[in-house]
Amino acid sequence: PSSSPTSPLTNSTQTQFTPISSATDNFEGENPLPWILGNPPQWTIDSTVSLQGEYSIRNLLPIGNGATSDLSLRIDLPTSALIRCEAKVDIHMPFDSFEYLIDGEKRAVMTSNKPGWTSVVTGVSPGEHTVVFRVKNADMVPPIPRVEDRFGTGFVWLDMCMISPVSTR
Repeated sequence: PSSSPTSPLTNSTQTQFTPISSATDNFEGENPLPWILGNPPQWTIDSTVSLQGEYSIRNLLPIGNGATSDLSLRIDLPTSALIRCEAKVDIHMPFDSFEYLIDGEKRAVMTSNKPGWTSVVTGVSPGEHTVVFRVKNADMVPPIPRVEDRFGTGFVWLDMCMISPVSTR
C-alpha cells in the first residue's frame, strides 16, 4: 500500500512525561504512544515492511560520522512495566548500530543485521522515564564499501510496541 495510516503519526514535542499504564502501538493510525520523532523528524511511518498490519515505523538514515536517528518516549509509569517492540534490524558494523536506552542507560546494542523480526524487551521501574530507540552511524568512515546484502541498509523497523504492567508480587 502506498497510502498513509488513517491518522498521521503525531510528532510529540512534549517536555513533560505522559502518564501511561498500558498501551500497544502498531502504527496503523491510532498511535496511543506519544512518540518524539525529533526535529526535523528522524523516523517515519513505513508501508514497505511490517510485522502485523500494513505499517511500521522506520528510521531515516542519519547523515555524518557518529550521527544518530532517535525515536523517543517520555513516560510516567504508575507500576513496574515491560517495554517491548518487535524490531527488524538491517544494520551492521562498521557502518551503524541499533541501541535501546532507558534514561540514558544502554539496555541493548545490536551491531549486525538479524534475519526476520526480533523482540527488544526491557523492564522498567515505576516513575518517569525517557526511552530511546537509536540508530547510530560509526564514528569514522568505514574502511570498506557497504554491500547491502552483507552489511544491511542502515534501517531499523519497529512494530507492535507495547507497555505492559508487571505484577510485583
